[in-house]
Amino acid sequence: MPITTRRAKLRSLQRTDSEPSIDEEGYVSSALSDPDDNTASDLDWKDHRERVRGETAASSKGKSNPHKLELSQFPALPLDIVFEILALLTPTDLANLAQTNTAFRTTLTTPQASNIWKAARRRTGNAPDSPPSAGEVSWARFIYGPSKCQECGVSNVHHVDFALMRRVCKKCKSKKLVYAGFFTKRFPNFNAEMLELIPHTNTGCSSTVRSKEGSNFYWEDDIYAMATIYSKYQMDIGLRKPHAKEALQEYKDQRVAYVRAVTEHATICREWWSLEFAVYWHKEQAERVQKQYDVQVSYRFRELGYEDQDIKSIRTRQEAQKDRNITERVWKRVKPILQPCIETALCKRLETDQAPTINARKRLVKNAYDDYKRTLRPIEWIHLPPPALIYVMPAFFSLIYMNLDVPLEQTTCDEAARNLSEYISAFKDNLKERLLHAMADAGAFGKITRLSKSRVADSHGRLALATSVFASSGPVSLSFDEVTAKVAWTGTQSSQEYGSAYYIHMVAAKVWKSWDSTIRHDRESSANCASLIKALGLDPEATRPVHLDRLDRRFLCRQCSGEAQGGLAYTWRAFLSHCSTQHMWQSSFVRFTALNEEESAVVRQAEGADLAEQQEMWSCNHCAIHLDDLRTRPVVLQHVQEVHAIDEPEENADLFHAYPTVRRRPKPRRFTPRASNDEHAVPGILSGDAQQIVPTTVNE
Repeated sequence: MPITTRRAKLRSLQRTDSEPSIDEEGYVSSALSDPDDNTASDLDWKDHRERVRGETAASSKGKSNPHKLELSQFPALPLDIVFEILALLTPTDLANLAQTNTAFRTTLTTPQASNIWKAARRRTGNAPDSPPSAGEVSWARFIYGPSKCQECGVSNVHHVDFALMRRVCKKCKSKKLVYAGFFTKRFPNFNAEMLELIPHTNTGCSSTVRSKEGSNFYWEDDIYAMATIYSKYQMDIGLRKPHAKEALQEYKDQRVAYVRAVTEHATICREWWSLEFAVYWHKEQAERVQKQYDVQVSYRFRELGYEDQDIKSIRTRQEAQKDRNITERVWKRVKPILQPCIETALCKRLETDQAPTINARKRLVKNAYDDYKRTLRPIEWIHLPPPALIYVMPAFFSLIYMNLDVPLEQTTCDEAARNLSEYISAFKDNLKERLLHAMADAGAFGKITRLSKSRVADSHGRLALATSVFASSGPVSLSFDEVTAKVAWTGTQSSQEYGSAYYIHMVAAKVWKSWDSTIRHDRESSANCASLIKALGLDPEATRPVHLDRLDRRFLCRQCSGEAQGGLAYTWRAFLSHCSTQHMWQSSFVRFTALNEEESAVVRQAEGADLAEQQEMWSCNHCAIHLDDLRTRPVVLQHVQEVHAIDEPEENADLFHAYPTVRRRPKPRRFTPRASNDEHAVPGILSGDAQQIVPTTVNE
């Protein structure tokens, strides 16, 4: 049956070959497409409007407010009013609307709608008019659409090629772009004359800037499409059809003019893209990020019970300012990163505004923590977290800083403390994992890929070795046990360095970057320690700090003394600290001399009594009398002898130093080795700055 209606005729015109096909993203999907055929009328819109009016009139019967406009009544409005409303939309909104139904698409692709598109583009970066190869819908999708590759769909493709009218990634470029100089070799059966009929770009595969003049690149699909068309004209000539040559020449002239127009338009667009659109895009991105922050990030934290005055602390955080939609997957990743910052702000505010209440609650939690400590052997306190860290563990953070209007009872804290062993174990596991990853990042395990970093395991007790050295403020920490001992010591300090923020970020499982500046793997000290161990004839892969403490040997730094005889004699710990502070920029290993046992004994004798004995950091290992009342070694020694009836108490068995991190070590003594030509000469120690050698006795 022939087409007789005007509407059917109009639709048949819209399906001609001159209109490009649009994919689901709204891009021009066919190669070598010509402009959209905008020859359309308002017949579809009128038919659609009449139908909607009838449906609206029928459905509005019996309603109390017939003058209230609903969205379904929009198509029933007069066309001039519809145009006024559409003029307020963005190009992306117009493109979306054009793909809702035939009526809207017909209306928005008519010549009468051109002013709507121009006004929309002026408000959104003042984009140029659409090129010869695309209509308004595909042009809007191309500029303002998602930053995805049109070939493979990969995200974050921000560079567009206006000459080829494509947004593609570098990988797809390398597959699809054809350099003009390689055309004949790659397509030996194609006529090279047809290249002048195909739009080309000067931007190569591996860059986003134009290459040198004359470096033309063509899209592979365009070449195949042109080859198909060109072969048809060649076939007509071969068949000697009338005017076939004239038709080919006419087509060439049209295509050459078309390519010239595309090239000129692309030049205008590139200049606009780098200037006006860049300003618009950054402004739009800032507004979009702010909206995402207000609507998605802040809202989610308010739902968790946090207040705006604390939530604003994350406003400038990188994770809160990224341009993305906060899906559940994204929220699961960013929440552990942002939440510690909010909790830090909350702690600081309440510790100032509600100091009496917060301090009273902390005392209740500390009482529960002290009761837990009393169930352990006292020497285990050395490696327990400080009370300040316990306060910010999730189970106790909510008790101290949340619901301040509800009184907190001691029984509630005692109930929460029943799981302290699990909380502390989880914290130590988390700390151990972070230290291992810090070692992996520093190259301690050799070359490790990003994927295998998550599989680093302490299967061989690597963290217990003396070569696992970690640097922070003060002396270096050797092995995992010394790191935990240092963390325990930080609780005795009142400086701002060890405030709530320090411990909140330490407890957080996924916020280690902010703590990495506080403690890190010291690769140089680890290498120096390994050299020191080898000099003693030990195995660096098996030696622990306790083994070196038992040997208690002394070392001379040759970087300081050079080839001179003698020098300052350091303990092994003091030597590593000396290297990390005095020779931190040393590119190679620090040169040293290891004293033998006889020479080390001379130095130890000159060092005198243990300086740590007078530190009020000693505790009995048989009872909890010194839990919050540490004493000097003589006082604790007397307590052990009198109360526990131990005549000769031993360190680390009957009494111990509670904070070995800050234990006073012997001061380095200047040592003079025996003369090489006198085997019976006695080594000596210089007394202070005096140049006279103090005679020493060496046990035979």
